[in-house]
Amino acid sequence: MAVRKIRDAWYADFRFMRERYRRKSPENSRRGAEAFERLLRQKLLSGESIDELAAVTKRTFKEFSKEWFKTYVVTNNKCSEQQSKETILRLHLIPFFGAMSLDEITSHSIEQYKRSHQATGAHPKTINNQLTVLKKLMHSAIEWGELETIPVIKCLRVPPSKIRFLSQDECHKLCGDFTELYWRSMVVVGLFTGMRLGELLGLQWEDVDFAEHLVHVRRAIVRGEVTSPKSHKSRSIPMSPSLDDLLFQMREPRGLVFHQEDGKPVTPKQAEGGLWRLCSRTGIEKIGWHGLRHTFASQLVMKNVPMRHVQQLLGHSSIVMTERYAHLAPHTLHDAVAVLDTPNAMFGHSVGTEKVRQLQAG
Repeated sequence: MAVRKIRDAWYADFRFMRERYRRKSPENSRRGAEAFERLLRQKLLSGESIDELAAVTKRTFKEFSKEWFKTYVVTNNKCSEQQSKETILRLHLIPFFGAMSLDEITSHSIEQYKRSHQATGAHPKTINNQLTVLKKLMHSAIEWGELETIPVIKCLRVPPSKIRFLSQDECHKLCGDFTELYWRSMVVVGLFTGMRLGELLGLQWEDVDFAEHLVHVRRAIVRGEVTSPKSHKSRSIPMSPSLDDLLFQMREPRGLVFHQEDGKPVTPKQAEGGLWRLCSRTGIEKIGWHGLRHTFASQLVMKNVPMRHVQQLLGHSSIVMTERYAHLAPHTLHDAVAVLDTPNAMFGHSVGTEKVRQLQAG
């Protein structure tokens, strides 16, 4: 029998003459749904309408998105991700798709959505983030039996973004300003570890291992909530001798490494203000905390540290993210091609460069 249970309700769900029919059973049990399905088939065979028996169960996007958020997002996503998805649903997806049923959302309507948001000046990456939420929601609809297929969802092309990072001279200037020791110390830790701002704010003294000279990244504070690092991946970052010395001088028995006077976590706004004041005093163009992370990665790449090592230190889930810095190490490409011209290489000196020079000279 073609019946199924979707969450707490039983449905007759079958095909007749290549058309799919799904009706909620008046009696909410497997046996009741099977009997209801037989009745529906008899009506269809005799050419009668089944609309009076039950209406097609079609929830609007708005209705389904509310249940999806409560059932899937709250269960599987961190607090920061929940807030992000809630904002995307409330401000963007529901205003556009809210009144449609899920099967009314087509590739054409999605293209209209993209065009309407482009007209407002939204960045392609911002629109792609919204489409990612839409795609995940519709995949859940398939898993839950609300849809059979989803339309093609094509993301927009995103132009490569320019990575802002500090030069070695600018790093020396920042680290050489001792006006506000607190923020100077936090900047040094950021430059020498590449930690995200949330990870810096969540760093505790128990995470600093002076015996093994490691900083363990185990948590982050994002939007005031203590959570796991991005992608739920912990990592350990070796401390350079100078960073080891700095943290050893700052060490406390327990608690957050960077905190307010009352012991509470530093807020992102306070951290931003501290960094910008430091930039202003040293004559450096304003840079954000993520810029210090870019600086950490860029300096490593320019010093020929392998990309895989940089990936591990940054905690990137994919090497693709790390390869944004590859252009900073063009010497590696030159070194790669140069091996062709060594005596025992594939080409060696068979090109006869020296012989050509002799003939030209003669």
